[in-house]
Amino acid sequence: AIILFAVGYLIANVLGKAFTQLINLSRVDKLFENHNTDSFWTRAGFKFSLSKFVGGFIKWFIVIVFFMAAIKITGFDNVNMFLRQILVNYLPKVLITVIILIVATIVADVIKKLIVGSARGAKISSANMLGGIAYYAIWIFAFILVLLEFGIGGELVKTILNGFLITVAVAV
Repeated sequence: AIILFAVGYLIANVLGKAFTQLINLSRVDKLFENHNTDSFWTRAGFKFSLSKFVGGFIKWFIVIVFFMAAIKITGFDNVNMFLRQILVNYLPKVLITVIILIVATIVADVIKKLIVGSARGAKISSANMLGGIAYYAIWIFAFILVLLEFGIGGELVKTILNGFLITVAVAV
């Protein structure tokens, strides 16, 4: 079991580093720098690198799979079932959440720039405010999606969203 886990850990390290290098070569990280995502993550206190995230995710996914195989050999079925539940139920939600936040970062920045540029072109004095409203609306929507993905406050989020929509409908 220990040998299997050690081999799995070595394979996970190699594959994690390979995916990190592959994404570095594709220059996807440059895409995020062009959309000011780097400054967002820096302000939040993180040094975010998509290539390192994907490489680390793949590495630890493989480590957990090999760990589950080693646990199965030793006969600890309860631990194996617990890890399987994490692997099947929790990790995909984390991955989807990260994808939602990455897409929200890019879309919010692009939409903000588009609205500010269009509003300035139309000589609207509150161009920055309109861009800011769109930016934060996208982030609020992304935050709601993240909460719903983890199953946190689904009914509360739906009630708040319905109340907001009714308020907007009455105001119009």
